[in-house]
Amino acid sequence: MRRLIALLLACSIVAGCGGSDDVTTTNAAEQQATATTAVPSTTVPEPTTTTPPPTTTTVPKTSTNETTTDPGAAVDRYVVGEPGVFPRPDTTTGPLPGSEGAGGSGCAPASTSLSDGIWFGFVTAKSDTSITFDLACYFFGTIAVAEAANDGVVDEDEIYIRNANPTMRTITVDPSVLVYEYFEDLTDTIEVPFNPVLFAHWPEDPSFPNPCPGESCGVWLFVNDGVVTEMMEQIVVP
Repeated sequence: MRRLIALLLACSIVAGCGGSDDVTTTNAAEQQATATTAVPSTTVPEPTTTTPPPTTTTVPKTSTNETTTDPGAAVDRYVVGEPGVFPRPDTTTGPLPGSEGAGGSGCAPASTSLSDGIWFGFVTAKSDTSITFDLACYFFGTIAVAEAANDGVVDEDEIYIRNANPTMRTITVDPSVLVYEYFEDLTDTIEVPFNPVLFAHWPEDPSFPNPCPGESCGVWLFVNDGVVTEMMEQIVVP
């Protein structure tokens, strides 16, 4: 009887513990279930901001033809500026490139018409809209002495006018063109002895210093875009 109770108790203990195969199976199943139902962790990267490199824009250079005081440089427009009594190098009527030392643009244009430039000559006649122009060379300074000597003339005043071309040109002049008329300022209240008048009214004083128009009426013509835009009288030394 005691042996039977001990045997039953041992079986009861063994049954409660179970066999090793059941534990392995149960544990594997549980591990499989855990592995199956586990939610994988998801790592969301923080958004990164990429700043694009700055773009470089190349601005094309603009070439401008600026007015210059260099007597050997090209001129944008031929203007009287401040009227001058003689064609010195520092004035607008001073020698320009190609003039061979004569005042302004010289006295050898390529055709019977006057190209853009500054031209000296004599106004022998005038109408309401035109002048008769006798182109000449006006030399001033030491070059005047040399040019006079080349023509067999003795010059001591450093002023020499060569008028060897007999061609007479009819030049159209708009009545609204300004003419800088030379006059003697006896009161000495005006620094520059020039009086600007419209071509339609020029000359206001036809007798001083030389009759205009006439054989000794020396003027400078300022030609731009093929037309006379200004005129200026010039003192002529006989």
